[in-house]
Amino acid sequence: MNIAQEQTKAAEHATAVYDLAARLGETLANALDGSVAMTGAPLNDPKLARSAMAGLFQYGLVFCALEKCAINRQADARYWAAVGQALEFMARKGAQSAAQAILAPLRALAPAEELDAIAARTDDPWRDYAGASLQNIAEGPDKTPVGVLIKQITPLFYAKADHSAVADKIIQITFEAVKVLFTDGGLV
Repeated sequence: MNIAQEQTKAAEHATAVYDLAARLGETLANALDGSVAMTGAPLNDPKLARSAMAGLFQYGLVFCALEKCAINRQADARYWAAVGQALEFMARKGAQSAAQAILAPLRALAPAEELDAIAARTDDPWRDYAGASLQNIAEGPDKTPVGVLIKQITPLFYAKADHSAVADKIIQITFEAVKVLFTDGGLV
């Protein structure tokens, strides 16, 4: 296989992983919303909260996939570097696009500085994941991507839900989704 073919294959692989992470994100958001009562929602819009959860789950799973691509570089450095680069590019582009779509209608409802701070986060969708790694699992979920998801998602449930129940469910469903992502996404 020549370099151009390998790059094309890597881009297709990254797209498949990104799309799978999106589908799993939707599934996880629906599973969490269906199992833990969410009586509050941002701007009183449960669809917006579920969409935010799906996006957070997707990016948590993409972070795990990027970590696995880095590990896989030991087997084939050029291919897995290309998959990782394409996946990261798609994630950054998707985060910026989603933020613009979500924030545009909110411009009239929220202070500009708050929305600007949210928009700035899309420049680095992995900022919250600094120091997180699946390899830290022996230390508990706090230092893993799942711990980051717990910190990001539980506030969507406000004080009206049992945050420990939300965290437990996030742990359970996310680790299962990581297994599916690695297996079905061809990352193992």
